[in-house]
Amino acid sequence: MHQLKNASIYIIFPTVISTTLMAMHFSNIPFLTNLIVPTMPSLHANSWREFGILENLQHIYLLIMLAICIHASRIKEHRLEKYGALLLALFTTFIFLEEIDYGLHYYEWIFGIDPMNRSHNAIYITLVRQHLKTYVARSMSSWPFYFL
Repeated sequence: MHQLKNASIYIIFPTVISTTLMAMHFSNIPFLTNLIVPTMPSLHANSWREFGILENLQHIYLLIMLAICIHASRIKEHRLEKYGALLLALFTTFIFLEEIDYGLHYYEWIFGIDPMNRSHNAIYITLVRQHLKTYVARSMSSWPFYFL
């Protein structure tokens, strides 16, 4: 019974909720589609989905997964389990950062930058994004050596 409860909390509910939201988005019913992907006139149409319910729910799922991994790395007794949980936490962090596009669409929204017309900020934003991706990739590839 306990395993069924865990399965429903961690697998069944998120899957049903996400699938329902995807069905609402692709239903072509304007109200439902706009609920999932809000129209934001200040942004290019390609960026609207980044602020929708489904996208942000995925961010919440990843943050919950990250919290569970960190918690598991603290409470597990075996070294292999601790390192496995830390590895999952690192991968989850990377996926979360990729999913939020390293915060770039939030930056564009806050400062009113059209992602299709970055003009004077294009070089800076590209460099920041590339630097973050390089840093995360280097951190993830070298983390096992910190534990040796």
